[in-house]
Amino acid sequence: MTISKTRENLAGWLFVAPVVVILGLFMLAPILMALWVSLTDWNGQGSPFRGSVPFVGVDNYTRLFTEEGLARQDFMTSVRNNVYYVAIVVPLQTVLALGLALIVNSRLLKGRTFFRAAFFFPSVTSSVAISVVFLFVFANSGAVNALLGLFGIDGPQWFADSRGVLHLLLGSVGLVDPAAPPE
Repeated sequence: MTISKTRENLAGWLFVAPVVVILGLFMLAPILMALWVSLTDWNGQGSPFRGSVPFVGVDNYTRLFTEEGLARQDFMTSVRNNVYYVAIVVPLQTVLALGLALIVNSRLLKGRTFFRAAFFFPSVTSSVAISVVFLFVFANSGAVNALLGLFGIDGPQWFADSRGVLHLLLGSVGLVDPAAPPE
């Protein structure tokens, strides 16, 4: 393998590393933790990873499929709901969304612009809500300046400074020189 190919592979792994770490942390780790808890007799109090929590193996699964009771009833309800969702809801929503997209894109439809805007409107409203929260958090008397004040740091005027919010935030905690312009 040549040096340029090795550097190319390394660059590729560096680009995907954040996604791999985030997926591992927020998807794979909880799945593995849930699997571990399902193999123990954890009562829901304290940490399920203490040595005092008894390991029961597949006994929980054996009881789930062999004994009548609320646990089995709840499990079967969850299986039914998942099958309903996967087999009916997702395909119907996909077909409906594709059908609506084809109709809205059709030249025969009168008021196409209105319908396009109406379908896109929920995306815009969530962006507006996020913007309002952002403005509230970074206002001069907002949550970030209040939090920085707890540590004796005088927070900047986030929106009045031309250096940008991220540069100011990193500078306020000492990661970049707050007086230097952003690179």
